[in-house]
Amino acid sequence: MPENIRSRRHRARTATAALGAVAALTGALALTGAPAASATTPAVYHVDCQATGSTQTGSEAEPFTSLAKASSHHFLAGESLLLKYGTVCDGSLVVQGSGSSTAWNTIGAYGDSTQALPVIDGGQNIDDMSNPSAVALKNVSYWNVRDLDIRGGYWRGLWIEADQPGVTQQGFNLTGLKVHDQANRPRYRVDPTTKQVQTDWISSTGGVIVEPCQQTAKIADVMIDHVDASHSHEVGFQIGHSEKGVYDPVVPGGYNTPDCHMGLTGSTLPAKDGVSDVTIQNSEAGFNDASGVWASGVTGLHLYKNELHDNGNGKAADGENSSLLNGEGAWWSNSYDVRVTYNHSYGNKRGGGDGGGLDADTYSTKSLIDHNTVEDNEAYCIAVFGGRDLLTSDVTITNNTCTDNGQNAKSQTQGDIYTWTNGRKSTDPSNIQDITVNHNVIDRTQPGAWLVSQSSYLPGEVSFWGNTITHAVPSELVDIEQCGTDVLWKLCGTTLPALNLNTYKVTGTGPVTFVEAPYGSTGPGSESDPYTPFSDYQAKTGQDPQSTCTSASSATC
Repeated sequence: MPENIRSRRHRARTATAALGAVAALTGALALTGAPAASATTPAVYHVDCQATGSTQTGSEAEPFTSLAKASSHHFLAGESLLLKYGTVCDGSLVVQGSGSSTAWNTIGAYGDSTQALPVIDGGQNIDDMSNPSAVALKNVSYWNVRDLDIRGGYWRGLWIEADQPGVTQQGFNLTGLKVHDQANRPRYRVDPTTKQVQTDWISSTGGVIVEPCQQTAKIADVMIDHVDASHSHEVGFQIGHSEKGVYDPVVPGGYNTPDCHMGLTGSTLPAKDGVSDVTIQNSEAGFNDASGVWASGVTGLHLYKNELHDNGNGKAADGENSSLLNGEGAWWSNSYDVRVTYNHSYGNKRGGGDGGGLDADTYSTKSLIDHNTVEDNEAYCIAVFGGRDLLTSDVTITNNTCTDNGQNAKSQTQGDIYTWTNGRKSTDPSNIQDITVNHNVIDRTQPGAWLVSQSSYLPGEVSFWGNTITHAVPSELVDIEQCGTDVLWKLCGTTLPALNLNTYKVTGTGPVTFVEAPYGSTGPGSESDPYTPFSDYQAKTGQDPQSTCTSASSATC
């Protein structure tokens, strides 16, 4: 069976076995009794927060007994900090010192590997901001971080951060980690004047956060393998920085955290290469209040064989109202060269919007979405969006399997493949250019078209070819609504998507319809007067000339 459609239970067993193997190997290496220091061997320092000794040299016999003590040590290249299996350390670990390209530093575990992973607990009290991160690696390079249970931290669990102008921090390898349950929750407030609901969407909050906090600071070469970033009150993984407002401690809104704001002016975006060369593989992001993975300002991101599930729509800080955070398996914006392959994205929730599987968003260039299994999401399977007067371009969506998406009635009008831009209006001339959607298998049991195209396209390839669509609900199969007819649409591109060589099969009975018309119009081919049957749609629009359509009630649709 292909890897991307194995059962969830099988994938869980595989990930668990791999984590166990990593833990066993680490324990075996630690038990060899490496000296705390020698003339030729880099020092190994130990932490046992249940020990009570007053002499804390960091040796196994005289370990550090607190994270504060470990945080006060400046590590030289090649040195290690190991926490004892089966112990819990409260507080925050703030790492000092860097390794080198030939002598990486390590944070890991020692002792009896049959015991639970060492726990670093940064606190989960929503009123205690004393530990912004449970583990922080700021302005350092060449670190392995492995075999830890990282809990809490006010804003985030594990933070890799850079804020030195013109300096690139590089070399991070995260493996065998569990990162979860950071303290902060989005605030919920009803404006006393407007009566509008206000909630938070705060960047740099969640499980694993990798971001520069200064415009010319950069981070490079990050490998995340077999890491479980779940049960966060924002995102599971955030890669890169998205500039938002300065944090307001009173009024909820879209902000950066107080400790990471670039201070960019106007509509200036962070650099697309603020973070570069990042791989997240064999990992899990589930049950997070917002997205599983969110990337912005990244060049060279590869998501491979991850489980991205049940994200979105968590509770607000009051514990009663919804946070209204949008859930998605993974999405990225303002990024270049993103490859999303062989992932399993399922069960993601709508929250205040979205709720889909995968999303190539505003100002992304060169996105490959290939051989993913996307199922049971409340909204779309795969989306491509544009906004902020910017261009989203060079998107390839191929060989994916979309099954039973559109589980929320509010999102069924988005279909399985959903393209949308603000550029349909003159106030925001954003566009999509060069998009190919081919050889995907779509099995839809909910109402809604397989393709909903509500975008402004620039000239180039806009092809939707060779897809296989099975639709159990005989209703609208295609919805193409491009530019409107009034002055508001004067900057909207006139390029239409081209559909052909698709195979349609309708398993239910009843009429099928096809929409291709200007947005908001009422003439032939519009929502109010769609084309039917399939042959009429082909003749009137020129779309799908070599495609076939069969239904349960007749040989043709």
